[in-house]
Amino acid sequence: MSKVMIIPSSMNMIKNTLTMVDAYCVSLQDYSIHSAWQVSLKEIKQIKKTIKEKDLFIALDRNLFNKDIKPLKKILHELEKIQPTAILFYDIAIFHLVKKENLHLSLVWNQEHMTTNYHTINYWYDKGATYTRVSSEITLKEILEIKKETKSKLIVPMLGYLPMFVSKRKLITNYKKTFSLKDDSKLYFLVDGQDKYPIIEDQYGTYVYSSSILNGIPYKKIVEENQIDYLLLNSFLIPSFETVLSAFLQNKTETLRQLLQNQDTAFFEKNTIYKVK
Repeated sequence: MSKVMIIPSSMNMIKNTLTMVDAYCVSLQDYSIHSAWQVSLKEIKQIKKTIKEKDLFIALDRNLFNKDIKPLKKILHELEKIQPTAILFYDIAIFHLVKKENLHLSLVWNQEHMTTNYHTINYWYDKGATYTRVSSEITLKEILEIKKETKSKLIVPMLGYLPMFVSKRKLITNYKKTFSLKDDSKLYFLVDGQDKYPIIEDQYGTYVYSSSILNGIPYKKIVEENQIDYLLLNSFLIPSFETVLSAFLQNKTETLRQLLQNQDTAFFEKNTIYKVK
């Protein structure tokens, strides 16, 4: 049976959804991106106590620098003591550190746009990453094919804004400096006709997200029937998320569409075609 996992935006959200979901994914402060809420090691320990036997995933999903390696070793040893369900990694330095330090930590291959085929998923599975967060840019047919051809436990995005672009550059800061603009907003939008793409900048770079919210509820039944391990819902930038979550769980398709007026089904039935010119 599929489990429902959410990316929460506060401790209150965790407490309010304890009877609704099976798993949580939280982002470690200073070692993660794409999250409205980043938490310290101390807070992770508290979250672990709060959710009790439910699954807890920790995201360490930003690119790392040489200066990060030494403190990261200590952090990974601390995480081993907490014993989360698994660690999501983007930079393979985390994978190698876990193996080199002989740590008993389960790993999730989480390289976003690259987790698109079962051959590479099986490669990482054989290396020791027994979970995969599947790319949001492949079709449902391809996801189900991956499920048949791999032993890896799959985490499939089903609801939320999708990451489109990451840059290490401070693009918003540079833009404001170029045009002598003064604005301390934490959230910006790139407007293209009717589409508005959320943009966020932090100390590690700039991130652009899809203009619409992925709403995978039309495919929820078939995903569950094919025993996808985790259905992932991201609360990032979604108002009244607990209400949205409740509608999703109860299969209230029309209610969810009304709550998420700016939504679509992304690539579930849309092939991504790349052309090299």
